[in-house]
Amino acid sequence: MLALPVVLAMALLASLLAPTADAQDDPPLDGRFQQNGDAGGFLNIMPPGADGVLNTLEILAAQAGQLPEHYNDQTAMYETLVYEGGLPVDGDHGEPLLGVTDGDLERFFKDGSFGADGDVVEIDVSACGDDVIAFRDTAFGVPHIYSSDRTQAQCANGYATAEDRLFLMDLLRHIGYARMSEFLGASEANKAMDRGQLLVAGYDEDDYIAQEAALCDSSDPERRQICADGTAYIEGVNHYVAAVRTNPMLLPGEYPALQILPEDFVLRDILSIASLVGGIFGKGGGNEAANSMFMADLIDQHGDAEGRAIFDDLKAANDPDASLTIQDSFPYNNPTALDETTTALLEPGSFVPAFEGGIGGVGVPGTVQARSGWPTSDTVNLGVVDGPFGPIDLRTPLGMSNAILATADVTDSGVPIAVFGPQTGYYTPQLLVETDIHAPGLDARGTAFAGTNIYVQLGRGGDYAWSATSASGDLVDEWAIELCDPDGGEATIDSTGYVWDGTCAEIPVLTHTQVAKPTAGGIPDPPVVDSIVFTLELGRIPELNDAAIVGRALATDGTPVAIAEQRSTFKDELGSAIGFMRINDPDFMTDGVESFNRAFDGIDFTFNWFYIDGEDIAYRHTCLCPIRQDDTDPDLLTWGGRGHQWTGAFLQPAGQPQDVNPEEGFYANWNNKQAQDFRSQDDTWKHHSTDRREHLAVRMEAAMASGQALTRGDMVNIAEDAGTVDFNPQEIYGLALEIMGTEPPAVLGGDADLASSMRSILQDWVDVGGHRRDLDRDSIYDHAVAVSIGDAWVRPMIEAVLGDEVPLETWPEGVEDHPRGGIGSAYNSGRMRFLQKDFWQVLDMPMREERSRTYCGTGTRADCSEVLWQSLADAIDVLSTTYEGEEEPPCGFPEAYHFGSTTPTEWVYPADCDNIVQGAAGVVAAPSMRWVNRPTFHQVVESGTITGRIAGADRIATSAAASRHAFPDGAETVVLAAAGTFADAVAGTPLAAANDAPLLLTDSGQLSPASEREIVRLGATTAIVLGGTAAITETVVSRLEVIGVSASRVAGDSRYETALAIAEELEVTDRFVLANAGSFADALAAGPFAAADDRAILLTDTDALPDDVADALDGADVVIAGGSAAVSATVAQQVTDSGATVARADGATRYATAAALTARAVEAGASAATAYVVTGEAFPDALSAGAVAARTGGVLVLLQPDSLDNAPAARDLLVDDAERIWFVGGTTPLPSALRQALESLT
Repeated sequence: MLALPVVLAMALLASLLAPTADAQDDPPLDGRFQQNGDAGGFLNIMPPGADGVLNTLEILAAQAGQLPEHYNDQTAMYETLVYEGGLPVDGDHGEPLLGVTDGDLERFFKDGSFGADGDVVEIDVSACGDDVIAFRDTAFGVPHIYSSDRTQAQCANGYATAEDRLFLMDLLRHIGYARMSEFLGASEANKAMDRGQLLVAGYDEDDYIAQEAALCDSSDPERRQICADGTAYIEGVNHYVAAVRTNPMLLPGEYPALQILPEDFVLRDILSIASLVGGIFGKGGGNEAANSMFMADLIDQHGDAEGRAIFDDLKAANDPDASLTIQDSFPYNNPTALDETTTALLEPGSFVPAFEGGIGGVGVPGTVQARSGWPTSDTVNLGVVDGPFGPIDLRTPLGMSNAILATADVTDSGVPIAVFGPQTGYYTPQLLVETDIHAPGLDARGTAFAGTNIYVQLGRGGDYAWSATSASGDLVDEWAIELCDPDGGEATIDSTGYVWDGTCAEIPVLTHTQVAKPTAGGIPDPPVVDSIVFTLELGRIPELNDAAIVGRALATDGTPVAIAEQRSTFKDELGSAIGFMRINDPDFMTDGVESFNRAFDGIDFTFNWFYIDGEDIAYRHTCLCPIRQDDTDPDLLTWGGRGHQWTGAFLQPAGQPQDVNPEEGFYANWNNKQAQDFRSQDDTWKHHSTDRREHLAVRMEAAMASGQALTRGDMVNIAEDAGTVDFNPQEIYGLALEIMGTEPPAVLGGDADLASSMRSILQDWVDVGGHRRDLDRDSIYDHAVAVSIGDAWVRPMIEAVLGDEVPLETWPEGVEDHPRGGIGSAYNSGRMRFLQKDFWQVLDMPMREERSRTYCGTGTRADCSEVLWQSLADAIDVLSTTYEGEEEPPCGFPEAYHFGSTTPTEWVYPADCDNIVQGAAGVVAAPSMRWVNRPTFHQVVESGTITGRIAGADRIATSAAASRHAFPDGAETVVLAAAGTFADAVAGTPLAAANDAPLLLTDSGQLSPASEREIVRLGATTAIVLGGTAAITETVVSRLEVIGVSASRVAGDSRYETALAIAEELEVTDRFVLANAGSFADALAAGPFAAADDRAILLTDTDALPDDVADALDGADVVIAGGSAAVSATVAQQVTDSGATVARADGATRYATAAALTARAVEAGASAATAYVVTGEAFPDALSAGAVAARTGGVLVLLQPDSLDNAPAARDLLVDDAERIWFVGGTTPLPSALRQALESLT
């Protein structure tokens, strides 16, 4: 038998020598853009890229910095929004921020339409049949699949997915089976991963057979369809696997390193991966053992009543002040007849995990998982595992995802808007894979977890979209099962029997054996040559649906107990596929929100689901949430085997929190509490009076309170602004600083002055929003010292406020979910949020319900103030001492903020320490990104709209926004005009077009910050300044030179002569548009026509033609813009008499004149498919629009703000010919009602 490297070498040689097909004879494929009922209005982004497979040669090239085209082509788009998106900042506290508009969203998001607008490359799926076609768009490499045969489409789906994610799928199926060590080698990390997964989804052969039968042999046609779709999908995967085995150019490079070839996939592999996904993202609860140890600690310290009261304060299971997704009441899990004898408390420290040596993926009761020095209860340590080329980091956030949706009545277009998506971590490639699939019963585009993606799980249909956030509903319980000795001896913690209904029985054991060959990913120490055989034995309780025994402990009464963990979705991992199948089906989704709710009746995993179409937004929670007995405590261990089990009923659809078109005008969700009276699950300690949802909600509320009609750009800015906020300065520090006052207490002694300075630095940070961002891109946060102080204050503050009352070492809540983890998601949990309501009580602020006590000091403001000042001084001890740890500090930053200095200016936090790491799930990782708390797969939806708005806070910001829209990739040259007058700018439109340059506006006396920022973004090296020093001063020119831009001036002594100078610069001598120098409307409309028809614009008075202008027009081809009221018959005759050929583009009104000029632009080659609408009543916002229209080949259209009917020709052009319409300017010159009226006609 030939060794694998020899086989690979021979196959590689064969593939290189094989003749290639001549593709030139093949006709180009139709991209089927926006077919299949696509309403339009969908954008998305998912870094790093669609391509997730590298062969050996590509791995070598990647290590030299050369990545395949679509391996990392979405990272820069995603990251750049960190620097440019957000609510506008004036620059008084650092770098200015303009935010983004509708017009430049496609710089940060890709088109999410059905099909492809542009060239495509065929995927050879001929093995799936002759009635299916698949191709990738050349823009981003997303696969698009079309067939009239559903089976063939699913086969192609499997094939395309394997092309993008084969090694990842193989990795995930082995993790799901708890057989990572067989695949990657039996390293300790890999064995720990297997132990952890076995506790989450410990299945034997019979369990898999039963789950397959529950689908394939079901009497339910929907379940049988899932089986059929999955079977076809697996067939497609295996067609690709077969191709890979014979063509090393297709073979992922990880396989040669492991010295294996991929094995065929089977249907149960989908179940395996689904168990992994559901066990991480689709569950909640299961922390009763840790809670019970904590409760025992509290009772030991405070007694029964006070211990319970403190527990309830900290747990906040039903805090009426909690941040809610919807305001209605949906009662669940609130016992009314609690019997304490049903509850088992555990001796702290007595818990022994089921497996020695540690576990991956499951938290240990009574401990807090540590990550990068920052303990948190919200990270599953799914890896780091050992791969063939080093560690594979699969850490995943448990709490994930956010969503903001606005109702139709608060948006600019009159159509709902959504900006939402899942936070599933950052990997190379992503765990999610994007697909666009169309077949009978399937019309959807979006993402799903690779290997389970028989349906789009998060994405869009024809005119609707949906997304999810983790809800963590309480569908997992831990039970205390009394242990016994089956032989009749005394029970111990190691006993092999359990007591059920008074009878002792042997604990059934699942035996899980692996045979693992040593590989580069799993060579033990000392190394061995033979295969490694190891066996895990998992105890299961059959009366609890084979609930796994995750550990053992002693109850406080001395009873040895097993801790068994029961999950309601166990043994039905693909049951939730019914909901996804339905929402992918256009025939099912015919009734909007009603169809959405019926679709998601078929999902058992616990998620918050959000829906949007062209009319409505909706929210729906799903969870196979068990109904518990009314005398049991949902937060603590319940005795199993004593008649206290689940009732057998589950929360029905009508009882799930749900809502349509909220009165508040929006939904905001970031894994917060769902609704009033919907009890928080036992493993959640975060549903207090504040949540990171507030980062979104306060911005939405402020926008609507201002009367602002929301655009897609506004919503993206709100989401991005919230995404760079540090939780503590927004929610906690402002209250703490208010309590403290400005004068430190005498007890601080020599630390008083430094503490006072620290307080001032923090106050400044709080006042400007508390962001962790680096707008000037120098790798130092804009408030880097405040960030260091704030971070260093967290632990001392918690200990000072709570340390005397709460046993912090056993509280099952992490200290802080910090950005330094490298996984993006942050602030989903942590102890700091508890402090907000405590500070409310100190300040006597209004609230719905007070806690049992105030914890800060004695509860008085004076005492609390001293406690907080002292805790801030304690932070000095951290910041001023030197790091003495043995390990190298992460990212060159002093561990735990030890700077070794008492000078605050030296306490500089490097932004790189928070960077998002796109960990390699194979070999080659995509570059890290600047931190932002944002969905991994991010959708922007405004279904069915063809209009958008390009606008800034003023005319200058609008010109910058227009530039970003028209020049997304930069420009070498800019044309700069004064913002205070229109003449130079409108005459400059053809000059901007000729130089492929944007036309930016600036203040006369200084280079406006908005324009400067845009010039820097463009990367421009030259600027053409229009007008003399009275229009734009030399100060502006000097500033241009400072930022590396060489400026030249095109000017005359008057606006007439400046226009002549522009014509000379254009080298236009015989083709002109003549416009009135005092009538901006005609001149605005003339700009795009002049650019399209290779003309220059000259200016005149109504009744007198300047001599120099007359001389220039001698013998020329002249089009007069406007009627005789604008350019009189006398002037027209003068032009004619000079020998010029004269035509007039005019109408009865300025709007009719503009329409006539637009018609001429179309004749000259401009396209009415893209139109830029400006007001005909004022010039400021419209000045740059002409240059944008010229750049994009579109047309400029003038409308009257109060009615479409006053410009019938323009209206008809927009309705009949335009495919994309941009309103340039804010809602004052171009009201939302005008845009909505136009949308109603298109």
